[in-house]
Amino acid sequence: MQRRPISNSQKLALRSQHALKPYLTQLQLCQWFEAEYQQPIAESSVSRILSSRYDSLDGASSHQLRAKRRRAESWPELERALYEWIRRVQDQESLSQHLILQKARTFWERLYPGQAMPQFSNGWMRGFQSHWDINKSNLQGKSASHSDDGTVEMIGIRQLLNQYAPRDIFACDETALLWKRIPESGLAAAGHTPTGTNGNDRLTTCFCCNSDASERLPLWFVGTAKRPQAFSAAGINIENLGCHWRFNTRAWMTSTIFTEWLLWFDQRMTGRKVVLLMDGLSAHKFAFEEVGSQLQNTFIIWIPATPEEKYQPLSQGILFT
Repeated sequence: MQRRPISNSQKLALRSQHALKPYLTQLQLCQWFEAEYQQPIAESSVSRILSSRYDSLDGASSHQLRAKRRRAESWPELERALYEWIRRVQDQESLSQHLILQKARTFWERLYPGQAMPQFSNGWMRGFQSHWDINKSNLQGKSASHSDDGTVEMIGIRQLLNQYAPRDIFACDETALLWKRIPESGLAAAGHTPTGTNGNDRLTTCFCCNSDASERLPLWFVGTAKRPQAFSAAGINIENLGCHWRFNTRAWMTSTIFTEWLLWFDQRMTGRKVVLLMDGLSAHKFAFEEVGSQLQNTFIIWIPATPEEKYQPLSQGILFT
């Protein structure tokens, strides 16, 4: 039988099947794949597809899923951050390749401090656009005559929020906790040169609180290990810390995790009618598409995207204190 290439959509389906039924062996996954697609697959291929090498498929666009092969990302964390930034601001800002390259350099300084910055050539830019399905139409955004930086939209949002008590207005957002990062500056005796290196190891932290600060919900952390060795060595039970722990190979907030978070939040609001402000992160959008109709107590309001996130309540100092 002639071997056919496995498409990205098929790879994603296999990863989803594994996530839904983690007890299945690789042989059973092979059997499922062959029954589903009438196409043989080797156990070695299953193992490779389930590896972290294909994590980016979990949030891939329809264009990427139609592809047979994937371009290797030179700096996956930077590319993902840059793509999410484009999704947030493309409706409010006129984006050019030059502006995106500038933002890539900014992200490089944040994600890889102390490392020599690459050139970010036109060839890299073309590869990035092709991989993430970014074309001229969605680089342009709105025309200047229609761009209002979200001001008009915020007028309607504020009028809607006036119908809710401050205690019933919530906002959520995520931030990266670079837990190995050392301070950028500090005090030292004369003649002493501080030693140490900056690490890029990260956790994603999801914050949520209400407008009058009377409710600050338990934090959700996304790490890279199911049971971090440091916790086990210290005899710490994560469940006793008053927070929630989830994990994936890149410590990112995914649509699967945020779907769980959204249902958890709605259940906590039983008996109330609350509004939840959040931005258009792809994980948020996909989660809402999945379970938005199931929410009983929560009304979602999407915050207008701006480069400086000036309408995100948690960006007004909460994430930096």
